[in-house]
Amino acid sequence: MKSNHIFSPVLLFFLLSFGLYNCTSKAPDSLPNKSKPETSASLIEKLVYSCKQNKAEACNQAGVYYTKKSTSPESHKQAFEYYKKGCKLGSALSCDNLGFLYMEGKVVKQNLKKGLQLFKKACVGKSKYGCHHLGNSYFGGMGTEIDYEKALNYYKKACKLGDGAGCFNIAMMYGKSLGIETIDIGVRKAKAKNYLRKSCSLKFGQACSLLEKLKE
Repeated sequence: MKSNHIFSPVLLFFLLSFGLYNCTSKAPDSLPNKSKPETSASLIEKLVYSCKQNKAEACNQAGVYYTKKSTSPESHKQAFEYYKKGCKLGSALSCDNLGFLYMEGKVVKQNLKKGLQLFKKACVGKSKYGCHHLGNSYFGGMGTEIDYEKALNYYKKACKLGDGAGCFNIAMMYGKSLGIETIDIGVRKAKAKNYLRKSCSLKFGQACSLLEKLKE
């Protein structure tokens, strides 16, 4: 899909395909701090132990560990179970990751509507990734009918939560006048550039590159 004369690049969405995210930068609060790096074996043991103690984010991180550990079906099935438990315990990230697995349909039978429900749960839990993926679902008609207005609203929620890619997609939608009421081209340009600036401020590279091109 080409943008109009406001933007020259192809909409990448547009940009982002579904993917697993682990945005937690620290170990679960139930784990002790160590001055020496832990081996992956000792780390996963502690994550699994914490997950058994119903620590939701530990379950999510255990799922991420098994997702990244191997491409084997066994490893990904383990990840699925940890995401499932983490989501049940209230981890929005786990719900988002679980939703991806249902959308993808490799580890578990594909169920787009189930994936959509999980993204909604993640978004309600204030996961910027869940809101972004929900926007993707409505934009592409995955598990639901295409609805640009809803897609835009969920991208706005993601953007507000600090998702640079969500801000970028909003700019693209203003550029194409998708999901918005017909407004003056000048107003659309201004709004689009504002969202590009916000996206760039959140370190989303495509937005920064596009802003530089618009200066030329």
